[in-house]
Amino acid sequence: MFPGLSFILTTWYSRYELASRLAYFYAGASLAGAFSGLLAYAISHMDGLAGLAGWRWIFLIEGVFTVLCGLLVPFTLPDSPQTARLFTAEERTFLVERLQVQTGSGQGRVTNDEKMSKRHIIAALKEWKLWLAIIIWLGNAIPIYG
Repeated sequence: MFPGLSFILTTWYSRYELASRLAYFYAGASLAGAFSGLLAYAISHMDGLAGLAGWRWIFLIEGVFTVLCGLLVPFTLPDSPQTARLFTAEERTFLVERLQVQTGSGQGRVTNDEKMSKRHIIAALKEWKLWLAIIIWLGNAIPIYG
């Protein structure tokens, strides 16, 4: 989930805004991990309610919420600013143009419409910065999940 949501954030925010958004995202994930134990503890006190053990209530309540989110997200999360229905056409154009201008390469505009090919994947795998980012991400994800 983390790599996918990180990618989605890159399609919505400029590179200067992205760092703070990712920081909020990672901080939120850490806080969620901290409070999930408290939630599970509270739910486990439902032991015996409706003839179910406390651990079953944890799976039911947290699982139903997760499944509902998983079913709703494909229909509610827009793929990109170009397809976001919650904005007017003028706002969508502003968002897209704002992201296109900020390439940082001086080469002109960039779009999110380009299709990925084998050439792109090979070029990415040859990029040392990608491997450094993977190591950094693992250094962050392993302690969070641990």
